[in-house]
Amino acid sequence: FNCNEDSDLETDDWEKWKPQSKDMPTDLKSKTSKSADIISTLCSIYGSADLFVNEYRSLIAEKLLTTSNYDISLEMRSMELLKVGFGEDLSQCQIMLQDVIDSKRTHTNIMNKVKQEFPFDISTVIISHVFWPNLRNEEVTVYKPLQDYLTGEYLAAYSELKRSRTLEWKFNLGFVELDLEFEGRTLSFTVSPVQATIILCFENTEKCHADTISNTVGLSLSQTRKKLSFWVTNGVLKETSKDMFELEREVKETQQVVVEEMDSAMVKIEQVREEELEGFTNFVIGLINSLDR
Repeated sequence: FNCNEDSDLETDDWEKWKPQSKDMPTDLKSKTSKSADIISTLCSIYGSADLFVNEYRSLIAEKLLTTSNYDISLEMRSMELLKVGFGEDLSQCQIMLQDVIDSKRTHTNIMNKVKQEFPFDISTVIISHVFWPNLRNEEVTVYKPLQDYLTGEYLAAYSELKRSRTLEWKFNLGFVELDLEFEGRTLSFTVSPVQATIILCFENTEKCHADTISNTVGLSLSQTRKKLSFWVTNGVLKETSKDMFELEREVKETQQVVVEEMDSAMVKIEQVREEELEGFTNFVIGLINSLDR
């Protein structure tokens, strides 16, 4: 939209802006603001307040799942501003933020309790899944020492700390920060746990077949090749023959820091509909079969 000098939306004071409540009478809104309220504008774009809240919930979930230091001060401030306009509609988002705050305390207590720390820095986000959007669930295997540590000593410490509770790991989510050292050069990557596991298949060898990598991470061969293309594109690997990949001896000129464009952590609407349709189809087929008897 266009903003002139007489507009009430002062760019220099944007941090002090507070949205109007969606329940505020129209005549009162007109008295307090010359321009259209941004909350009303957002609701009109999405069609309703509920649709906007659901979309915001998905966006903030993506953000919270990629935090490495549990710093969510910006998200907390945004939440406080939006609560003025949406109130209790954002209660689930508040629980999601609280999950991250609690995760920091829980993780610290667990690391103080475990007998042996993992050689790399790790952080975990423990969520109350009922209040979060549907997250993708893929059966994958990640870096074995890490997976064994999380499902073993870390989980045992959590169960001891939180009596009668356990954790269900989603190893397909999250991210890994890697520093790959080459001759006279170090490249930094931020990638998914699966991508990190793939490149670590070359930790003790210069060559590896796609079938071996596929079996290691638990993905199909086609999915594995798609993942390997990321490392080929960034000049870390090369395909020397059909499905045979090898480390590049000399890394070509590329960015010092590379961030993978990772898949969304949310379950796609189309996938949810397919699962619902599959359940409905199975019900109808079962009903027809029972009538034939």
